[in-house]
Amino acid sequence: MAEALGKPTSQADPGKAAALLADTDEARKEALRKAGEEYFKKVLAQASKGQDPFVPPTVTSSSSGEVPCRKRAKDIEAVDPDLETVGLVLEGVRLHVIRLLFVAAAICSFVLIEEALIPLQTPGIQVFLHLLPTVTGLWFFTDVGPITAATFRGSLPAACLAGAQMLALFGALLYGSVFLVLATTVLTPQVLLVSQQLVVERQRPGLLRLLAVLVGGAAAATALLTGRLPDPLALLCLIGWTSCEAGDLAWQAIKAGPPSPAAAAEQPARGPTLLDQLHSLVPAEAKVNAPTLAFYKSSLPAFPVLIIGFLCREGVELVNHELSVPAVTMMLLSCLAWAVLTITGVLLADTHSAGARSFMLACTAIGTLTLQALMKGVGSVVPISCALVAILSALAAHLAGAVRR
Repeated sequence: MAEALGKPTSQADPGKAAALLADTDEARKEALRKAGEEYFKKVLAQASKGQDPFVPPTVTSSSSGEVPCRKRAKDIEAVDPDLETVGLVLEGVRLHVIRLLFVAAAICSFVLIEEALIPLQTPGIQVFLHLLPTVTGLWFFTDVGPITAATFRGSLPAACLAGAQMLALFGALLYGSVFLVLATTVLTPQVLLVSQQLVVERQRPGLLRLLAVLVGGAAAATALLTGRLPDPLALLCLIGWTSCEAGDLAWQAIKAGPPSPAAAAEQPARGPTLLDQLHSLVPAEAKVNAPTLAFYKSSLPAFPVLIIGFLCREGVELVNHELSVPAVTMMLLSCLAWAVLTITGVLLADTHSAGARSFMLACTAIGTLTLQALMKGVGSVVPISCALVAILSALAAHLAGAVRR
């Protein structure tokens, strides 16, 4: 019985079995060939009619008669709920991360620039090196618009002022102290705004703003008179920085006030003046968005300041000086901080109220003051105290002006 169950009663011919398998395989191949040929003919027929053969036909709803749209890939593919939650969390903290990077870069910038200028005293070359990563970062991380002749022409005034002001800032940090430069750069804009209200607009600024500016100016004057007088080149660079700031304020006034009809009527008789030519650039700049304007302000001055540096014999300093690893590291950190400061400043544009901007300005200024004191020491109490009073006065004036508007 076991042998009967374990063996077949009859044994098939091996040749017939192989022939049967070959016939089955040939039939399957023929069926696949015919199906492929029919599908290919169908695709050609749909393509000849101008239809996409790979788009499934839409089905018209019998009740409403509307044709549903083709589903997008994101509607078809399921999204992992955990990934979606992580994306929402990251989007929520994105603004806070950018704000933190901005404050950190602003605190470190002045200190790192001063440290980078110690081994290589070449402001023009240093400005060029700082602008290169800034331009690259703006191009990749912000929405830079099309680079055209119109946008180039509209960005010229702002780019020229930004390049000259940056060169003056680096010169001031080379020949002066961070305390003096910080107090000047924070207080000067408020002094210029109050002067514009008094002299140009014939308006009285708020009492708190005027008092804050007077107190800050007195503190800056006290720092200059009681301490060691700064290098004349530092004062010259700060005057240049202030002139560029005044020029930027004048450019904002030109953009805000179009030429009078009487001046426009006299233009054909007396020819276009410089003011008329500047007014003609206002519409061109109005079409440039903030990232594109920041890109031009960082890219256009790069080679001119490098040429100015070589004309001032900075190339000799570069050739004769052998940089060490700490010096190169400090220069790289300074370039990184300046690039992060510029890029995050563009990303944060028009996202903060006046109070938030004042708070961030206070954090950056006081943070820079503290970092410089920790790295270099206080020395005399008068310079840092006067700088702190000037900074707080400028912040009070800034906040008072924002509240008044």
